[in-house]
Amino acid sequence: MRRLLGFVAAVWMLCGAGAALAQSEKGSGEAKATPEMIAGTDAFDKGDFAEAARQFRLGCDNGDPLSCFNLGILHRDGKGMPVDHVKANALFDQACKGGDSWGCSKLGASYQKGLGTAKDMTKALAYFQRGCDLGDDQGCYNLGLIYGAGRDVPKDAERAVSNYRLACDAQNVGGCFGLAWHYENGEGVTKDYAQAVTYYEKACVRKDGFSCFNLALFYEDGRGVKRDLAKAQRLYGEACDGGDAKGCYNLGLDYEQGRGLSPDKKRALSLYRRGLTLNPDPEVRKLLSAAVKRVD
Repeated sequence: MRRLLGFVAAVWMLCGAGAALAQSEKGSGEAKATPEMIAGTDAFDKGDFAEAARQFRLGCDNGDPLSCFNLGILHRDGKGMPVDHVKANALFDQACKGGDSWGCSKLGASYQKGLGTAKDMTKALAYFQRGCDLGDDQGCYNLGLIYGAGRDVPKDAERAVSNYRLACDAQNVGGCFGLAWHYENGEGVTKDYAQAVTYYEKACVRKDGFSCFNLALFYEDGRGVKRDLAKAQRLYGEACDGGDAKGCYNLGLDYEQGRGLSPDKKRALSLYRRGLTLNPDPEVRKLLSAAVKRVD
């Protein structure tokens, strides 16, 4: 029986992740919601995608970049219409040219993945940068992830740190996680466990289970903070609640072995079984399955 250790930054792969519709004052700095935006969003919330598309088209034709962005989302996701990445990209481009940061970042994701266009990392980086410059934390985060992992571009840890910091300052949990990881491992910055703890905490309080798990390891090992097993165990529980199966496993193991807790195999079994529902990677799944057989 062994405990599970840290979590690598590369697991954060949210580039181009789906987004909710843009709302008033979201995605384009000072942009305000137009009547068409309001009506379209209301129709979308009611499941009337045809009416939502009609309203967003009216708004987009009248020069509202947020409406263009939202119409692009409908085309991208096939809401009330066939999936059409080419049309979605054209609308994201229109939104971006109108100053909408989300449109820029979504177009960057299309170039990164080759959706509706040829894959082009130069253009992807340019659009992510434009989105980041306009205030989209996801655009900043995507830049951090790409430069940090050296994915299709030369690895640049310092640029990764700079962009993760911008994302984290905008409350992006992936940005805070990435920044913490770089401080923990001394990539692009001087290794600083206290700073790593600070940024893992920022992400953990926003219910990011992976950050809570890494933070628990710091408290269990006494790195950058005073060793506190009880707090580490609370954080393993928060990690488990936040979707990290490794948190379920480590806390379950402590209940099974009575390590700092009253032995409770029923509670351990519950945690192991819960971890198996969280789609863990193969190594973690193997450990959880063995633990269930051992305790059940």
